[in-house]
Amino acid sequence: AQRRVATLVAKHSAARSGRSASADATARKVALMRLKNKAKGSAKVAAADRVYIELLLPMELERKPVHVFVHRRWNCGKVLDEVARVARVANRNNEPDARRLYLLSVRTGEPLPTMTPIGELDAGVFASGDALLLEYWLEQQQQQQQPQ
Repeated sequence: AQRRVATLVAKHSAARSGRSASADATARKVALMRLKNKAKGSAKVAAADRVYIELLLPMELERKPVHVFVHRRWNCGKVLDEVARVARVANRNNEPDARRLYLLSVRTGEPLPTMTPIGELDAGVFASGDALLLEYWLEQQQQQQQPQ
């Protein structure tokens, strides 16, 4: 999982480095428009409050990415629960001995902080329309990633 995260972060950085700022902004807008057309989520979320995500699923599932939307005020922990439900990925984070499911930023490779609303994350970590990786990750890997 850690190797996949490193590969995705490198690919994301390389894709952005070859374009000018205006070309990058235009490409992001076009990608967001396409994402909005395919995204699934709760009908209770008003269009103005939606945050769109291209969700890369765990590698072991061998499935294509899923496009979802969530409420911008939802904590990343609730977002994890919702995207796992929409993508039909088993989420047993409430069981003590089960493998933990995490949402990882493709920009940084870091797990998203579960208590922070997704709409309040730093733009360097996530912005609406970005890809997030949903992956089973070992506790030891997360502890190694966290700054001391």
